[in-house]
Amino acid sequence: MRIRHCVVSAALILSACTADPEPYVIVTSDIHLSNPTGRWPTTTKRFENFLKSLKNAPPQILFVVGDVIDNVRPSPTDGVMAGDVDYWSDEVNIYRSLQRLVPETQFRQTLGPGHDFIAPVSLELAEKELGPRNGSLQWGKYKFIWTTIHDASFWPPGGRYVNSMAKVDYAWLTKELRSTQNAILLFHVPLRTEINFLYGKWPGGLNLTIDPRDRLYTIIDNHASRIRAIFNGHIHKFAQSEYQGIPLYLCPFFDQDCFCKVYADPRALRIEPTNCS
Repeated sequence: MRIRHCVVSAALILSACTADPEPYVIVTSDIHLSNPTGRWPTTTKRFENFLKSLKNAPPQILFVVGDVIDNVRPSPTDGVMAGDVDYWSDEVNIYRSLQRLVPETQFRQTLGPGHDFIAPVSLELAEKELGPRNGSLQWGKYKFIWTTIHDASFWPPGGRYVNSMAKVDYAWLTKELRSTQNAILLFHVPLRTEINFLYGKWPGGLNLTIDPRDRLYTIIDNHASRIRAIFNGHIHKFAQSEYQGIPLYLCPFFDQDCFCKVYADPRALRIEPTNCS
């Protein structure tokens, strides 16, 4: 039930009547928070303004599907280079400070290879400071399940093959999917659909989508009836497609402040891309 609040003037004249906002979750990716001396300092200000805009109707949860921080700094000799641990830590602290703008909202994030963790920042350190590589969170009848892809790019079929995750991560994901009938999956590097493959072309023949030989596809195939939506990131373009009949979304904040609102309607999940084109 949605409760309606009415504002009454001093003269007891009804002046406004508005409904409480429907509970919702925001899913976005690739916010690339940057140090003031970093590559994209404007992204930090834009995300700050975005969070401030949510104050009157904050989401219950805000998921960032990888590349929370940029961790890239200009180099006079190499163009750009990854930051050291102190530089990375400064951007993690920026993320923490921005979360305080909407204290009613839970923040969760997947980890993006090459930005959230890259040598000398280990995946273990990223987990300690940003959050676990794998996790789940119950939201009504839906269960958000997130995991971390270890590589940023993969070869097309016929090229060199590497696993996207460790064996223990595949086993963990299988167990989580067996535990629910209403899963929402989140991981940074996208599955390979037609549009994702097109948008994900990368120099040298690589692609910013997961190799279709990966065990992750088999796991999703085996549990497709349990999965209500998949959210990815990594590619800085909005894309909406499907895999095995499952709606698949890329809602990157980068460049155009794109995000997806997720509502738990009684009959079905409702997903509304916003600022996405």
